[in-house]
Amino acid sequence: MRRLLLSNTLNTRDLGGYSVECGKITMYNMFLRSDAPVQVSDDDIQLLLANNITTIVDLRSDDEVQSKPCAFKDNEKFEYYHCKIQGTGSLPESVEFVPNS
Repeated sequence: MRRLLLSNTLNTRDLGGYSVECGKITMYNMFLRSDAPVQVSDDDIQLLLANNITTIVDLRSDDEVQSKPCAFKDNEKFEYYHCKIQGTGSLPESVEFVPNS
């Protein structure tokens, strides 16, 4: 696991290097995950840009986004998308209970 040390987020890490079912490995610098980036410093922005990270996908609920807006939402150096995950927040009992959308 490779962490990216940003000044105002916790547990920001690269999801590269993980084995997937088909026998391949996820690529580095393609997907990061972290808690809500509600504040970012100029150094954070430079670190992300230096790693070619320019798209932010916010998976939080509407209420979470409204109460703590993402710092990248109006930043012209990044593309920001809010794509909330549907569901209750608990694991499905089986594959039949996984929503299609």
